[in-house]
Amino acid sequence: MGRLVAQPRASAVSRKTVLAAAGFCAIVGLAIFSMPSSASSQETANAPPPSKGLSKDQVIKLLEEDPAPRVQYLVNRFGIAFHLTPETENDLRDAGATPDLLDLIRKLAPPKPVEVKPPPPPPPTLVVNAKPGEAEVYVDDERRGQTGGDGILKLGDLAAGAHKLRVSLAGYRSFEVRVELAPGETNTVVAELQPIPPPPPVKEDAPAKEEAKPAPAAEEKPRGDPDDPLTPHSPGIYFFETAASAHHLVELEEAPPAERSVQTGRGSSFGAFGGFRGPKWKTLLYGSKAHLRVPGGRPLFYFYFPTVETDTSTFGLSNDAFRHTSTPNGFILVHLQTQKNTREIPAKGSSTATVEEKDTVAFDYEKIAAGTYKVQLKADLGPGEYGFLYGGVLQMMSQTWLFDFGIDKSK
Repeated sequence: MGRLVAQPRASAVSRKTVLAAAGFCAIVGLAIFSMPSSASSQETANAPPPSKGLSKDQVIKLLEEDPAPRVQYLVNRFGIAFHLTPETENDLRDAGATPDLLDLIRKLAPPKPVEVKPPPPPPPTLVVNAKPGEAEVYVDDERRGQTGGDGILKLGDLAAGAHKLRVSLAGYRSFEVRVELAPGETNTVVAELQPIPPPPPVKEDAPAKEEAKPAPAAEEKPRGDPDDPLTPHSPGIYFFETAASAHHLVELEEAPPAERSVQTGRGSSFGAFGGFRGPKWKTLLYGSKAHLRVPGGRPLFYFYFPTVETDTSTFGLSNDAFRHTSTPNGFILVHLQTQKNTREIPAKGSSTATVEEKDTVAFDYEKIAAGTYKVQLKADLGPGEYGFLYGGVLQMMSQTWLFDFGIDKSK
């Protein structure tokens, strides 16, 4: 009758303890989110949601002024507008970001955009316009095709940079030039091919008459002293060399074949047709020195031209210059510019270039016999490279005739 029941009382105490703990947690949570916040945090919470989320600087500022749980709440509410990189993660961690906040930012951060590389520039285009057409085209000594009947061939698979272009056609002299190609640009080369002159006709002996008596052998006339200026010589330019009491006539050689080096700009073209806008080109001679060396001062020269007594059909192409003029007035004496392995004719112009007076040496000449002229310089020559240039005008598509010599520095 007097037994006490303790279990119901213990259950009531436990329920009170649980309710008290739950109430404490609610009060703490309410205190966290209702505690006074900084001005920037309050403005962020009250401001309209950012269209792209919070920036890195905004998150760091919030971490510096508010507790991590509130920053986590704001990040979850507004989102993240920046990409999370290892460097950015270190900055956030230094500002006080917790592992939970970093996990949330990794989840909400936008993915890193894929890097799109710009497309490579288009290759250059080389247009060859050969006159006449159906010519073979070589680039860097590799055949690249044949021009059509209109003379046009377009090449669009060449690499940018310098290239050697050669255009060939049977019966014509080859055309060679260096071109500089830039990505995406179109360069046009006009090649006027010069025909090779036919060989001189062979003279046929007249048929002998049956009753004709053999003619007596003609006396061979002495050729004369080859070192005497009055003795007939093959057409050319000769240096009058004196040594002690003796003297000799030494013929000047024609300079090695000239090379044309051309550089064009965007949209430019070169040649002898419309669209020409003045490319930069040079006439170069192979070799840094002439073979013939003469003493300084005023060397003496003799010019020999064909006459009616000479047989011009025996002269080679190297003497073509002497077929078009009959006096030294058709030549100028040029002071050449020397480089490491070449010499350059100093001329200015576009398709036609001339040598300026400052780069020439004046001379006088005197006729001493038929087709023979004595040439004396008006000024002393110093060390350097020189040459007698036919015509004095350089044509971009024409052959150049220059007879060179040089003067060494005195030892």
